[in-house]
Amino acid sequence: MRHCLDGSQISWRAAWAFRRSVVGPVVHRELARQPVRARYKSVAAEPQVGFPSLGIMLTTLVVTASLLFTGAPAQSAATKPLTFRGMTLQIPSTWKVGKADRWGVHVMTGGCDRLAVECRGFYLVGPEGISLARHGNPYDPEEPYHPGNGLAACAPDKRYVEDFPGKLVARGLRPVGAGHQATYRVWRVGCTTQSAKRTGVSYQERIWHLPKSKILIFDQWSDSRLGTILKRATWS
Repeated sequence: MRHCLDGSQISWRAAWAFRRSVVGPVVHRELARQPVRARYKSVAAEPQVGFPSLGIMLTTLVVTASLLFTGAPAQSAATKPLTFRGMTLQIPSTWKVGKADRWGVHVMTGGCDRLAVECRGFYLVGPEGISLARHGNPYDPEEPYHPGNGLAACAPDKRYVEDFPGKLVARGLRPVGAGHQATYRVWRVGCTTQSAKRTGVSYQERIWHLPKSKILIFDQWSDSRLGTILKRATWS
């Protein structure tokens, strides 16, 4: 049996019928007197004028498949620009950008889990949201970002509350486009019942803070694409 490029199989009879229609009746009669293996050898040794050789056809198919799988020509169509306070991010076209309000913009990157506080995504926070963080005080890099007062619902499971301040698990600087370095923090935040009993539920809170640009990026879902997108940001 012969194998096609798509993984299907054709019999030698089907292949022979195709070759017969291409080569013509005269050559067919000559080849018909030869054993099957000799027929294929003879046909392969006599390229037909006016028809592309099998090698050329295979090369064309391989190049076409390569372009389809790399997706290079469609790369730009898969993203869209998101501009916030002079910073432009190229985000996947499937991400949904909410309306800007006094706090900033909510960018939704995925679905909405039944028990989650809100849909998967991250926030771009502006000056007002930065100045009114935990208990109405400005954002402090030594604490998780927590706008408002009192207990906050656990991000992945609203039946519970966040156990602040959590544990700092990473800190440093991260690039957000050329010439901009953000203060970077990652906190592991546990969730408890209203009566402070541990639940085993936790999540990571990632924060990129750009004090001079007055931008804070706040992520509770650890989307692996976000760091790279921020690194490739452009500024105006």
